[in-house]
Amino acid sequence: MIGETAVHLSVKKGYFKSLKQLALITDKVPAFYLTLPHVPKPNPSVTGSIPSVLQNSATTVEFTGLGLDQIKSVTFATKKVPIQASEDGTKLSVFLDPNICSTPGVKALAATTDSAGVIPLKIEVKAK
Repeated sequence: MIGETAVHLSVKKGYFKSLKQLALITDKVPAFYLTLPHVPKPNPSVTGSIPSVLQNSATTVEFTGLGLDQIKSVTFATKKVPIQASEDGTKLSVFLDPNICSTPGVKALAATTDSAGVIPLKIEVKAK
């Protein structure tokens, strides 16, 4: 508490993500309830340049953007590839196997979400 009418509350980042309401109870004033605003997540989007990899490599590429934690799966030619999104949704790591990187050129992976449908993720495979 700060004085008679002010409260300072310190919590870890992301603590309120799943809460809808907060009850403040002290011995100095009657309890009151605070409705927390719902902040909608942005639709997933990719920004930045197209990552490049060497032909026949098995590697991980990283995409940057917003809402990337909403991506449920990524496929290449109907084959699911492993992914890992950052907690804040600004980065998505995608593991590429040598089959994806077997021929030079720009490849399109399909990222599937619940809200935005399918988002193309492009990579450039460069000849060795």
